[in-house]
Amino acid sequence: WSFEGNANYSSRELALAGGIALGDRFLEEEDSPELKGLLENAYAQRGYPAADVRIQMEAVDEGRVRLLLTIDEGPPRLLESLELAESPALSRWRMKRVLIRAGLEEGEPFTPELMEAGRLAVEEAHRQRGWLEARVNAVLGNQSVREVVFLIEAGPRVTWVSKIEGLDAEDLPNRFGMQEADRLRASDLEDGRERFERDLRLEGWLEAEVLLDVRQEGDRKSITVDVNRGPRYRLDVLEWVGVASFEADFLEEAVEEAAPETLGIGQVTPDAVEQAREALIDLYEAKGHLQVHIQATLRELRRTESAVDQHLEFRIDEGPLVRLAELRFMGVVEELEAQAEAISQRFVSQVVDHSAIEEAVSDLVDSHRELGHLDARARIRWVMERTGDTTLAEVIVESGEQAILRYVLVRGNRKTLRRVIEDSILLEVGEPISPSLLGDTRRKLYDLGLFSSVDLRLEGDEDHARDLVVQVREKPGLAIEVGGGVATDLGVRAFSRLVRRNLFGVGHKVTVLGELGVGYEGEAWRLDTSSPEWRAALRYDAPRFPSPSVASHVDLLVNEREQEPTYRLGRSGGAFGVQIGGVERGFQLAFGYRFFGHWLQDVDPGAIVLGDPWVEVLGVASAEEIPDALPGGPRWESGPTFLAIWDQRDDRFNPTEGSLFSVQMELTDPGVADRITLRAEGQVQTIVPLGPLSLQLTAGGGVGWAQGRSTTLALEKRFRMGGANSLRGFALDTVGPKNRVAISDLPWPDQLAPVVDELYRDNPVRWVPTGGDSMARFSLEILVPLETLKIPASGTSLVAFVDAGNVFFTDPTILATSIVVDPEPLLRVGSGLGVRVATPVGPVQVDFGMNPAYYTASWAEERGEEPWRFHLSLGSL
Repeated sequence: WSFEGNANYSSRELALAGGIALGDRFLEEEDSPELKGLLENAYAQRGYPAADVRIQMEAVDEGRVRLLLTIDEGPPRLLESLELAESPALSRWRMKRVLIRAGLEEGEPFTPELMEAGRLAVEEAHRQRGWLEARVNAVLGNQSVREVVFLIEAGPRVTWVSKIEGLDAEDLPNRFGMQEADRLRASDLEDGRERFERDLRLEGWLEAEVLLDVRQEGDRKSITVDVNRGPRYRLDVLEWVGVASFEADFLEEAVEEAAPETLGIGQVTPDAVEQAREALIDLYEAKGHLQVHIQATLRELRRTESAVDQHLEFRIDEGPLVRLAELRFMGVVEELEAQAEAISQRFVSQVVDHSAIEEAVSDLVDSHRELGHLDARARIRWVMERTGDTTLAEVIVESGEQAILRYVLVRGNRKTLRRVIEDSILLEVGEPISPSLLGDTRRKLYDLGLFSSVDLRLEGDEDHARDLVVQVREKPGLAIEVGGGVATDLGVRAFSRLVRRNLFGVGHKVTVLGELGVGYEGEAWRLDTSSPEWRAALRYDAPRFPSPSVASHVDLLVNEREQEPTYRLGRSGGAFGVQIGGVERGFQLAFGYRFFGHWLQDVDPGAIVLGDPWVEVLGVASAEEIPDALPGGPRWESGPTFLAIWDQRDDRFNPTEGSLFSVQMELTDPGVADRITLRAEGQVQTIVPLGPLSLQLTAGGGVGWAQGRSTTLALEKRFRMGGANSLRGFALDTVGPKNRVAISDLPWPDQLAPVVDELYRDNPVRWVPTGGDSMARFSLEILVPLETLKIPASGTSLVAFVDAGNVFFTDPTILATSIVVDPEPLLRVGSGLGVRVATPVGPVQVDFGMNPAYYTASWAEERGEEPWRFHLSLGSL
């Protein structure tokens, strides 16, 4: 088939509107009139009522024909005049703005559907301003079918007044079940009163009465609402009779979970009692007591003016444990008979477990849908044996017809090339439609980073064939992002990112990144603006290059200034790499190659150890010579990188269960560096839900190697530990080997020498952490949501944690003072408490960590360690 003359519809859109698909039966006398009517109706709906469709058919060979459809769209039906009646709520100018947003504008095509959309939009605009009884009619003018007149009956302006403590007037329509877009009718108030009273009774106010006072003065109407709640019905005693299979505490928890808003908080209503009874029956039946009988009795213990205390008794006849004698399957498609047989063998002769059987049957239904039986469903029929301790089960599967993908239609792509979208569609035309492949397709399209929304719809009237409509909405081509954060360890950080998306229509993008940060002056909470960190970088991303399953990138680091507690470093260079997979899909592999130059601008001499490559670059023989050799560099290095991430958590940002594994390696090759080095680091994180609580276990390790004897990694490459992201009982980077440095050895100006001697008379030395070429770290956290403690603070959790770990030098010839004098324990340990809060501007993390070694080791205080440490971070760093 082919179309000619279609300017306002694409050929694929017309084919979809007419139901044309290659391979369909087509008889000229029978199908041509219907096809002509469908296409002309599609044009009429878009404002072209005079459109004319001519269909020509010619034979290609035996049994195959070609259709040529010629479209004469005709002139559009333009809206020549738009008349609006006066309204006390909106001026004519504002109402015209509302109509334009609804698609109705003078000089543009219009249809009855647009007239109705405009009428509803004007009506809703009245209600948003308080005219809840407004009625709007849209009619064609008497003289012309191209004139639309809007007749407006605004009615009185309605005001809600609340006399209910704790309930604002703005919330009253919602309590009455009314939406902002609803028109207020005479029956709505009485229906709303009943709804409001029903909700109060469900909350335990069984005698609640809602009082209404409606008054109208001129064009104003006020609705005053008050409530007489009466006494609250409270659960005072919960008693169990006949319980043998479960503990009473377990059953009480089941009752509270069945009605959390009433029984869960000590309130009681008949509806909640019935919910709890049904939940208990489900619980017993799920564990094989298929003949259980439960009777709930509620009686009044005492009554006061404010409360009625109730006694609730559950009398339970558990009945025998029932075993499954036979599990039959009917209607299963041939390809899945083996799965059905495996389910039968799994459960036959076992005590009946309703939930497990239903889950297995649900998996079987999903398997049918994956084979294209999209409407598949199943039901289970139980048949009890006369003996009462065995049962038969029949699973009746209604698979329905298998749906085949007929063709794919892409809409909404203005800049993106169609082939870029089609390459992400995992379903094949002519193959069965799989729901999981639909989900994977949606995820792949979002992964392109080009679309703000992706909608996949299956259309078609035939059960055996469906068409896939891919509707996308493209993101703007240019985006500016800003962000930042603050932390007690790192200071203040801010970043700005300029992104140019979708270059050449193939999804490539260029990103310009700028970052700026300042730290604190020592232990004081004053920002050190004299030594800011900053970074300027350029990145080019080429997703799906050189193949659809690979993404490439090129990075140019114009300059980076890194300020750490013991050194300040400059860095420039570039890198390129490829990536397979992505974090959104749970698995990612990345390979790259980097080339960087480093400039050491300042360093605490105590942070340098023998074997550090900076010793050779600076050309010094001892630590005392380092200040005179600064700034130093460049120190060049290049080499490959590798990154692997396996993420099985349920959420990337706020996970509640699952595991995360990552490993990263960097190799310095002999291309520009004097020696080969290797640095590898890995981490495993597991989150285990414990009911409402959450247990998080994290283990990490790293190792580095440098070519030659008595050599180690460079200062900036060494592992460090301590601070908010590792051992929280310690200051930033202070865990691990340290060098003892005399205060007098520092290059103080001569004018300050007397002052320094006086200040450090009692403590003339200090300890400087050096980092190490290997590390190990472990952490255990238990998170307790405040809501489980009956504290209404959504998104806030308490956390108790224990951290352990240390940093080491693997080469025994690399020495620091702390290794020789009073060696520290193999693992340093810290523990403490914290709070996690989810906020609109980013996560807030507050931790209070303790260092037990401060109280048990004589050297801890001497080396500058503290008994406790407070950490705070907000936003993105």
